[in-house]
Amino acid sequence: MAHGALTLYVKNPGHRADEILAHTATELGLEGALSPDDDGFVRVGLTGNYAASRDELERALQTSGPDWHQHVQLSSPRAE
Repeated sequence: MAHGALTLYVKNPGHRADEILAHTATELGLEGALSPDDDGFVRVGLTGNYAASRDELERALQTSGPDWHQHVQLSSPRAE
């Protein structure tokens, strides 16, 4: 059960950002794609504690390539 969410911000929308989000979803074992809302934010539900979930999300982003931070920003969590 999710206890909150981490938020990604797509700061450079386009094909590469879509690739990064798809890779991240796969690495995290998520069903379905991670898609930004109209403002560019992507909500990723937490299933454990904040620190462990953030580390797992950051590792997944890092494995998408060294340029991930040019396209996607890991932001603060949102409580549910």
